[in-house]
Amino acid sequence: MAPARAGGKGNFNMNRKQSDDSTTSQTPTDFLLDIPLFRTSTFTDRVWVQDHLKDALTMKIRYRAIILTGLTIALLGSACSHIRSTTETESRDIMAEAPGSYEILSGQDSVRIPFEMFRGDIRMLARINDRDCYFLVDNGSLWDELLFFGSPKIDSLGLEITGETVLGDTTAENPLVADVAEHITIAFGGLVFRDQTSIITRYIPGLPNPWEGADGQISAAFFKNFVVAVDFDASQITLIKPEAFRYTGNGQAIPMHPGPHDSRTITAHVEIEDGSELILELLVDLGGIYPLYLPLGSDERIALPADAEEAVLGIGLGGPQKGYLGRIHSLRIGDYVLEDVVTAFTPVAAGATVYGNTMIGMPLLERFNLVFDYFHDHLYLEPNRAFQEPF
Repeated sequence: MAPARAGGKGNFNMNRKQSDDSTTSQTPTDFLLDIPLFRTSTFTDRVWVQDHLKDALTMKIRYRAIILTGLTIALLGSACSHIRSTTETESRDIMAEAPGSYEILSGQDSVRIPFEMFRGDIRMLARINDRDCYFLVDNGSLWDELLFFGSPKIDSLGLEITGETVLGDTTAENPLVADVAEHITIAFGGLVFRDQTSIITRYIPGLPNPWEGADGQISAAFFKNFVVAVDFDASQITLIKPEAFRYTGNGQAIPMHPGPHDSRTITAHVEIEDGSELILELLVDLGGIYPLYLPLGSDERIALPADAEEAVLGIGLGGPQKGYLGRIHSLRIGDYVLEDVVTAFTPVAAGATVYGNTMIGMPLLERFNLVFDYFHDHLYLEPNRAFQEPF
């Protein structure tokens, strides 16, 4: 069977453009416009981003970097001692640790929930304490807690706060402290999760909400309870009880391998600029904002393309995370080949793990309809209407 090929050079704007006659000095958050999340159609009003978010935007990127790149979440208090971290060498049944309980109200073995794409993320409508909330879906690491983005709206939900936690490095000079709430019931249409624990980020009153349009994120409650089918063509997620799942689609089953922090990787063949092919393990992350991430420094075979340009790729505890944006010749996953893939090259130390620097993100994953079966460690890929679009 000949590989299915797609991709090519499109108009993925890899770097911020500045007018030749610009004399305006940079503000402290101008670097955020070097990040696609903040300079493309995901934020249509660039002026609003520059002039009004300031510190709040920096807080957003810090939280996202900390929470979604798998840094250890340290909780205070015995009530939340169930949070665990894993290493690449551990072997255990993470599916046995699904948080809380659930009920499909129809009594059937599956439930379908509509979603929409929002700033490059999957966004779903949820119901908490008779209030509508919008949740993003993430699987970079299967953290058990619901995540709430602190705001006056979240305050109004009446959640039961039982403690607090520090996100990331507990010895940092200015650690990020968040609240912990328990015994939460959340509904997605005809699916109800009960007895859920959550982490609630804190906010600064008076500043614009950097998470505007999204109230939180969900991870393990979906992926540890169900086989999760994501249909980007139909804008619909189907959650299927694992004992009832039988794959009947026309796609290909790609083996997934356990990674750090309850993540999963898949094997891919990467053709770089000199024509050589590398076989790499790539973490699968629906929250990744670039199609592909490759490390510089941990693998001498990975070299920067000649036309790559320096860029700010994100924000971490140490400030802006600088790297490069370029393209690789092709990426092959199973029988599917994508060409001229935009790639974020991140400088890392020798021997660094794949987590956060060797992975595929949403702009690549959304070219397929996806079926995540963490119970049997398979990812089913089905090319969809976006498969042939250039990057």
